[in-house]
Parts: sequence; C-alpha cells; structure tokens
Amino acid sequence: MSASRNLLVRNKDFRFVWMAQVLSQAGSRAYFINLLWWIVSSTGASNLSQDHTAAWASGVLLIIMGLPPVLLVKWIGKTLGRHSSKNILVGFEIFGAVLTTVVLALAWSGNLSLSLVYVLSILIATCQAFVDPTLVKAVPELVDREDVESAVAFESSTQALAFFSGAALGAVASGTLGFTVTVGLNALSYAVSAWLTSRARFRHAPDTPGPESAHIPTDPVVPQSQKSKGLPAEVMPLLRAFAIANIFMFPLFLILPLFVKESLGGSVLLLGLLESCFWLGILTGANQSSRLPVWGGYLRMSGILFALFGALVCTIMLVPHPFWVAFVMACGGAGAGLVNVKVITFFQETVPESSRADFFAKLQAFVAAAQPVSYLLFTGVLTVISPAQAFFLSGAGLIIVGASCLSYHCWRYIAWTAD
Repeated sequence: MSASRNLLVRNKDFRFVWMAQVLSQAGSRAYFINLLWWIVSSTGASNLSQDHTAAWASGVLLIIMGLPPVLLVKWIGKTLGRHSSKNILVGFEIFGAVLTTVVLALAWSGNLSLSLVYVLSILIATCQAFVDPTLVKAVPELVDREDVESAVAFESSTQALAFFSGAALGAVASGTLGFTVTVGLNALSYAVSAWLTSRARFRHAPDTPGPESAHIPTDPVVPQSQKSKGLPAEVMPLLRAFAIANIFMFPLFLILPLFVKESLGGSVLLLGLLESCFWLGILTGANQSSRLPVWGGYLRMSGILFALFGALVCTIMLVPHPFWVAFVMACGGAGAGLVNVKVITFFQETVPESSRADFFAKLQAFVAAAQPVSYLLFTGVLTVISPAQAFFLSGAGLIIVGASCLSYHCWRYIAWTAD
C-alpha cells in the first residue's frame, strides 16, 4: 500500500485532527440540513412558486452564514499569526459545542424562533470561519513535506466524508430521532472533536520554498518574468475564477431543498441523499487527485471542469428525475474535489511561511465573499422563476466561467508565444 494511503496510520497527530473534523463537520451538516428543511416546511406553502417565504428565509440563513469569513478577514489573519493552530482549533470547537448546546436548550423548551436561529447561526459560522483557514495553515505543522499533497487530499475528503455522512444520517435522524436529538448529537460531536484535537502535537512548520524551487507544475502560460517575488502570477486569476464560479455553485444548496419539495415531491430523506451524492463525488475526486496530472495548467483544468459541470446542471431542468440529479451532483462533486486538492496543494507549496496566516485567511475570504452575493442573487431569482429554471441559470453561469478561464488561458498563451 502506498505511503499516501498509510498517512492516517503513520501519523497519529494528523489522524487525531482528521477524525476530529469528520465528527464535528458531520454533526454540523446533519443539524444544518434539518434546519433548512424545517425552514422550507414551516414557512412555505405547498406550492413554493406561489409563496416565496421559504426561499427568502432559507436565503437569509445562507447569506448570514457566509458573512463572517469576509467581515472578519483581518481579525482571522491576525489571530492565525499570533496564536497556535492547536489553540485556535480547540478553542473554537469548544465554543461551537457551547453554541449548539444553547440551540438544543431552546429547541427542547420550544422557544427556538427564526430570529434566534439567525443569531446563533452567524455565531456558529464565525467559529467555522476561524477553523477552516487554520486547518489549511496547519498542514505543514502535522505532516512532513513529502506528505503535503496527501494531507491536503485527506483534508478535502474530511469535509466531503463529513458532509456526505452528515447529510445522509441527518436526513434519517430527522424522521427517527427528531430535530432536538440531532442538535444534541452536533453539540456532542463538537466536544469530542475538541478532545481529539487537544491530543494532537503541532510542530513548527518549516519555511515553504518559493515557486522557483518548488517541484510542482505551474501554469505554462505565465512566463517566469511575469511572476511576482512572493507568489506565481496565476494565483490571482485562479482566485477570481473560483470566486465567480462559487456565485453559481453555492446556490445549488439553496435550490435543492426547494426543487426536492416542489418538482420531485420528495422528503428530507431524498434531500439528504441527493446532497450526499455531491459530497461523495468530492470524496472520490479528492482521493484520486494524486493519480491525475494537471492538464496544461491549473486555470485550464479548472475551466474545463467548470464548463462540464455547468452543462450537466443545465440538464436538470430537462430531466427532473432523482437518479439524474444524483448523477449530476456526484459528477460535479468529483470535479470540485479534484480541482480543490490540486490548487490547495499548489498554494501550500508556493506560499512562504511568513505569509501563510494572512494568505489563507484572505483566500477563505476571497472565495467566501461569493457566498452572500450568490445567495442574495438566487433568493431574488427564486421569487420569479421555478427551482428547475434556477438550476439552468446556475449551470449557464458555470459554463460562462469555464469558457472565460479557457479564453484567458488561450490569450495568455498567445501573448507568451508572441514574446
């Protein structure tokens, strides 16, 4: 068995952190999918095309949960630079356990209202806004340099595995255990996560070599003369492409509950299974990333996958069948998992240690800034078109982003060869 496959066995510190995040994020996804379904079921009419209260209520929840990484980017960067990764992870996991316990108490007493859900959700999202960049920054503190890509793949699979199991188990738990028990399990998962993380040993990360010495494939369309002193010039085009793509990708999780209820006539169980297909796809793409080459540069590879996923999403309006939606979500997840591992590994290899805290905080904020924009846009869109039509609009946007990436790549290549 290859070394990459044995990473969790060989490195107990990384194993503790990985297990901790699988637990806490799975619990959070189970809780969140039940919360979205509760909003759709309790605030919407039987015909969602006539009553848009559910779309607005769901959209507001998703919008406010995307604000902390953007609004707190400077504070997050300073915190990551001044405090150890271990203390940040353990501290915010404990805070998450406290907040979800408050939600549990309110739900148990029957006092949980939509306004309280919004307040507590933005606080829980704040915890995750600190945890996510800390996990990326901490990779060299947990593994050796030769294991970085394997560790990034495992981290990507962490969210995918957690969201896959959380979506599926959360949907089942809703019908058997109920909403309050699901919230209680989430609080417990945070507490166990904090304990596991506290057992891991984080070492000081070695200085990361610059792009000139890093043995990674870079985008051939960017000549060395055009690279900045600190980072390769293709970093910003990649970030812009991902931010714009997320404007059309994030709304899938806003559209899907409404689509399941109106177009498919399904239940929360079907919603959980369809969403879990996306995370299963991400898990597959992340685990296979090391076996696949970068096709002529990161921007070109991303553009191809964005366009293909967009084309598949467009077909949902034409084929509104659960099996086809599951296939589309799985394919899209596989592409997203592949791109995520390749690009994050590229950043891990090129960002100097002195800039890591700021860079990864800004990376999260740059991409996350698309979340409130996209949810606000599509919440408004869902008041005038059906969920099926919203899928088509989302897919068309991804096709345009993919074509733009390929056009930029071709233009840069022409300019480079002309020089």
